[in-house]
Amino acid sequence: MIAKRIVAGLVRDGSITRSYIGIVPKALRTWRVLRRRHEHRNAGRQRGGGLPASNAGLRAGDIVLSIDGKKVDGRFPEELPPIQNMIASGP
Repeated sequence: MIAKRIVAGLVRDGSITRSYIGIVPKALRTWRVLRRRHEHRNAGRQRGGGLPASNAGLRAGDIVLSIDGKKVDGRFPEELPPIQNMIASGP
């Protein structure tokens, strides 16, 4: 399905534009384990200045519950690809 949209866009426009907001989604179950390590290593340090997600107020450890009003569930790694595609396909 994604490949068909990309091919159609390439044929129609000659290029594809994908959205980027400056985050790397992690599965919630994985994130809970990594969060402690991240907080310990990066105490007092902020990253991502100038990226759209950072400018919107998102910070490491935030849990995204919806994108453009659509609920998202990223508890497990296999649930991340559709979320990443939703972000990349956005305006």
